Amino acid sequence: MAKRRRTSTVSLLRVGAPSSVLNAPAIPAGSTGEKLKLVSWGASDQLPQECLRILYDSGTAEACVTRIAQFIGGKGFASEATATMRANDEQTLNDLLAEAKHYAGAGLGVAVVVRYTYGGQRGDVFVEPSDCLRREKDGLGRFVVNYGLSEGKRSAADNRVYLPFNPLASEEEIAEEVLAAVQSETGYWGHLVFSFEARPGRTQYPVPSYYAAKEDLETDAALARFVKSRPRTASFPMP
Repeated sequence: MAKRRRTSTVSLLRVGAPSSVLNAPAIPAGSTGEKLKLVSWGASDQLPQECLRILYDSGTAEACVTRIAQFIGGKGFASEATATMRANDEQTLNDLLAEAKHYAGAGLGVAVVVRYTYGGQRGDVFVEPSDCLRREKDGLGRFVVNYGLSEGKRSAADNRVYLPFNPLASEEEIAEEVLAAVQSETGYWGHLVFSFEARPGRTQYPVPSYYAAKEDLETDAALARFVKSRPRTASFPMP
């Protein structure tokens, strides 16, 4: 006899399941966290943090990426219906664009999360900081977001483990993924898509083009600090 397929939450909906399947699972809390092997972003796994340090230290660099971000965001979505569509309880799609443009402008890619319901329907959509994102190494395609990475820390208890977003997945498939994640050690945080322009040798993470001029930008920042530290009455030697 053929093995009977497990009934999905979507199938249950069609025969009158409780309305609770229409809700998204609660955010995981109180977990000790699963220790995962992650793909390093740069030699020391701190390349995005180093990029942000360079940008914020150099007034010239920050002005440039700010202008790029303004170009990406523009005046928001052209369609008012799209612009004002609710992405989550606190943000519209225009708000998400305003947030995402800064990560894109800095060349760090954009991490967008979709939280599905138990029935596989789309729930909240929001942006995670791409500088705090890392890929899982074992090939499952999952992503980890850990805010501690912004300070050079990565406690497993602070890991948010996201499933890979698949635009071709059916509601039944998504519902099964949600249920499996809820029952796992990591819990269900959502499905994440990490968008950036992949290049040869840079297929796992982006490396901003300005990183090649790292020393020049650091010199620009150091020169500004030197000038600021000089007394206003100081005399400079004549050439």
